[in-house]
Formats: sequence, C-alpha cells, structure tokens
Amino acid sequence: MAASILSVISNPRQFFEKKAGEPENLTPPVLIILLRGILGSISGYVVANITTKMYPAMENLGPVLGIFSIVGAIIGAFIFWILITAIFYGISMAFKGEGNFRRTLEFIGYGSLPLIFGALISGIVILLYAPSITIPVVSSPEDLAAAITALMKDPVLRLSSLIDIVVMVWSANLWVFGIRVARKLSLKDAALTVGIPVAVYVIYSIYALGFL
Repeated sequence: MAASILSVISNPRQFFEKKAGEPENLTPPVLIILLRGILGSISGYVVANITTKMYPAMENLGPVLGIFSIVGAIIGAFIFWILITAIFYGISMAFKGEGNFRRTLEFIGYGSLPLIFGALISGIVILLYAPSITIPVVSSPEDLAAAITALMKDPVLRLSSLIDIVVMVWSANLWVFGIRVARKLSLKDAALTVGIPVAVYVIYSIYALGFL
C-alpha cells in the first residue's frame, strides 16, 4: 500500500487516473494529513518550549503550551487540507468543473504527501538547532512578543520556512494532476485552479520572511 501511495510522486497522472476508477476512500489521505500534523507539531513544540524559557512567568505553563502546540498542529493540518480543497473546488467551478467534493478532498490529501517530508526535515533542523539558541529572558508580554518576532527571523528558522514553501510548490504540482482528474478539467484549467492560490501563498510567505 505504501508503495502504491508513493507512486503519486513518481507518476501523479497515472496514479490519479487509476484512483478515479476505484471507490472513494478517505482513509489513506486522512493518515497522510495526520502524519503531517504530528511531524509539524515538532517545530511548534520547540518554539513553545523556547517561549516559556524566555518568559519565566509562563514556566509553569510549559507542559500545557506543549500539548496545545501538538494538538494545534494536528488540527491545523486538517483545517488546511479542507480549506485548500474548498478553495480549489470553488475556483474550479469557474472552469465548469465536475466531480464531487469528497473525491476532490481525497485527491488533495494524496497530493499533500510532500508536506510530510517538509515537516520532517523542518522538525529535524529545528531540533538540531534548538540547543544552540541563545534565549533572552524578558519580563513583560510586550517584550516577549518582540523577542519571538526576532527569533522567527533567525536564519535557521527562516530556512525551515523556506523548506515549507518548497514542499508546498512540490505538492501543488501533484494537486494539479489530482484536481484535473477529480474535477474533470483541462490541464491548463487545473494549473490555474491550483496555481493562483498557491502563488498567493508563496508570495505572502516570502514577504513574511522579509525577502520582499
């Protein structure tokens, strides 16, 4: 089964065309998104841990923030999956796309496989780098916000964000083939359906990192 799912990367067109002839099955995509959320929680947990060390008044809340960061990452992964599918579904209506939302959700889930690799690499990078971070100690919420903002501009954390952008573009390539089959679009219309929102996301992310 794992080899079959991985073929979405090597031959997405053939993968989605084959899946279109099978009954809808959200279980594998749900597992993909779940794994992405779990791996993505690594970065959130590390940042939450650093935050409590910055602000001693929050030290007792460390375990709670850690749990919230893990749960938040997992829930966030599912919200993103549903939201991006809804956006693609809505845009594809302008191109007279056919096919139901459940199938579209399934195929976007499969196409999210590269996001797992991105979350894993980012998590490893941050885990390896975290021990070398010099953590400032602040005494007010305002100073804490400023310290976190400065931390997010750290070269290694920016590298982690760039990795996320790269795998998002990688996934977008798979989503084009998925939405093309799920919504019965031409390749051009599928590329526009996926390309427009992903381009907005990438440009905003690069701007937020301070590169624009």
